[in-house]
Amino acid sequence: MIWSLDSLSSCEVGNLTSGRLSSFWTLVMGIMSLEKAMATIPQSKAALAFIISSVLITVSVNSLLDSPPAPLAYYFIDKTLELGLRAITGVKDEIVQTSYGESRVMSIDCPNRNPTSPRLVLLHGVTSKSADLLPVALSLKIQGSFSRIVLIDLQGHGLSDMCDDDTEFTFDGMTDMALETFDAIFPNDDGEVVLAGNSLGGLILFQIGLRGRKNPLYLISPGGAPSTASELSSLSSTFELKTHSSARRFFRTMLSEKRYKPSLLIWIMAFGCLHRTSSKNVKRIFKALLNPTESACNHDMSKFVAPCGIFWGKEERLLPSSNLEYFKKKIGKKHLIQVDEPDYFGHVPFFDNPYEVAQYISRFAELAVKNKSKK
Repeated sequence: MIWSLDSLSSCEVGNLTSGRLSSFWTLVMGIMSLEKAMATIPQSKAALAFIISSVLITVSVNSLLDSPPAPLAYYFIDKTLELGLRAITGVKDEIVQTSYGESRVMSIDCPNRNPTSPRLVLLHGVTSKSADLLPVALSLKIQGSFSRIVLIDLQGHGLSDMCDDDTEFTFDGMTDMALETFDAIFPNDDGEVVLAGNSLGGLILFQIGLRGRKNPLYLISPGGAPSTASELSSLSSTFELKTHSSARRFFRTMLSEKRYKPSLLIWIMAFGCLHRTSSKNVKRIFKALLNPTESACNHDMSKFVAPCGIFWGKEERLLPSSNLEYFKKKIGKKHLIQVDEPDYFGHVPFFDNPYEVAQYISRFAELAVKNKSKK
């Protein structure tokens, strides 16, 4: 039986016996209670509790329903991993009020590191959220290159607000909201805050650079390069996810083919792709991505002064290689201080190997700070 997110609350759940339904809601309430207990349980014990609970949740759900409910399994796996990683990394949640609405932020302090070490801001891609970058953040905290790590939910993603329905969504607005959030977190920034962003996050960082900001920018599989009609059409068809099989193909396109083979995990996570890409906010963002305005393609480099690096995995299959060549040529040798094109990485490298991605980010930050000190 194939489950859909839309039918989960109606016909399929209606087939449960009253005893199973009661057990199901007990399980849901238990998970909510675990989340609330985060603030009172020591981090090491909380992490262990969530790792154990992930196993118990999977077993419980499969025993509660007549067939394995993949959408529920996706939700439980996603939420459990997020909460476990939050416990391990010591995340602090912040809300920043911007002129575009609330911007939600995860902040991770690294108190045992050199306080003069640079700080880092991480931006996710379209359909993603800051919590998806927690594995990279944890790796960065372990490696100890930064004194503070900040993850921002971009406009319309995660828990950050989206503009009103009667207001046109623009990437200028998304960039404005990200900058307002950044300036609120680092009001006295002297350029020692390194910014790294994946896909849509890379595009927003490029837009920030176009406005004359001096912060080092590390663009990971950046989107937003001017594309031909055929390239836009191909990208549009890739994002048209109407069935579980199309979502599986999409998810695998994002990953390294050499690292990931068809598996139960990909089968479950594909339901997450269906859920995220079907949201109204994401559809508005896709529309802007696939129908760029003239101003969105007008990349005036006259104010660009930021040291920049690009990460582009050799197994990138979502975006055309012309995107890489465009950014390399546009940024130029004067500002482009590092280009990484490693094997075994696709469009979302933090899924492929977060620890290695963290190493690339750290190396770029070290080089950017060193170059700045020489000037």
